Amino acid sequence: MTTRVFKYALLSAIVLVAIIAGAWYFFAAPKEFAAMPGSISGTVSYPSDGIPPLRVCAVPVGGSDSSAVCVETKDSPPASPDFTIKKLTPGDYYVYAQIIDPAALGSDIPASFKAYYNEFVRCGLKYECKDATRIVVRVSSGADTPGTLPHDWYH
Repeated sequence: MTTRVFKYALLSAIVLVAIIAGAWYFFAAPKEFAAMPGSISGTVSYPSDGIPPLRVCAVPVGGSDSSAVCVETKDSPPASPDFTIKKLTPGDYYVYAQIIDPAALGSDIPASFKAYYNEFVRCGLKYECKDATRIVVRVSSGADTPGTLPHDWYH
């Protein structure tokens, strides 16, 4: 009789541990969630009467231009100089603008020139401001990072 009681007690203990472990796994264990893409938004500028069509790109810090995510703007005015780069993996980025077709504008700026969001912009684009260090723009999961200004057409 004691063997039978022992077996039932042991089986009951195993079932109880399984129920507790299962409940902990489903209700209390930390879950890993996939990071949601984020975005970067801001405005573009150009040192002229209007803003030509531009390509605005976010390139991961430490990445190459081949890993850049870009959007294109239209002629402004009347179009808005605003931009939003969507579907960015959370992380740190540098942001720059480029003229899409400088030759069509008669511009002497080379097509490879990049107007970055940098400390010169943050300083107010003043002649006295000498620091052109790129500003790191952090993208968080599921969030927009606003206020990005790739305006440095001078460095």
